[in-house]
Amino acid sequence: MSALAELRGQGFKVSASGDGRIALSPGPSLTPDLISYARLHKPEILADLAEEEVEVAAGLRCPRCRQLDYRPLGGGRRRCLRCPTTFGASGVDQEVEA
Repeated sequence: MSALAELRGQGFKVSASGDGRIALSPGPSLTPDLISYARLHKPEILADLAEEEVEVAAGLRCPRCRQLDYRPLGGGRRRCLRCPTTFGASGVDQEVEA
């Protein structure tokens, strides 16, 4: 399991800032061990986040929840199986009734 998946699996939202930093939230839940873990794996986490951005831009990953689980709708459109979002060919996110 990647470090990014490990942190997300523990309920953290992980994002990269423009200056090469990693943001983890919720902050109050961070322990010194988790902070050390994130620092140790920072290059890997930043690389995974950058790869996700490429996949979102290509319409392969849900732009809302970042998951790869989707159902093809045709015409290059996809519906995320985790959240009520359609995405793809038009590049416009839409929430739909679940």
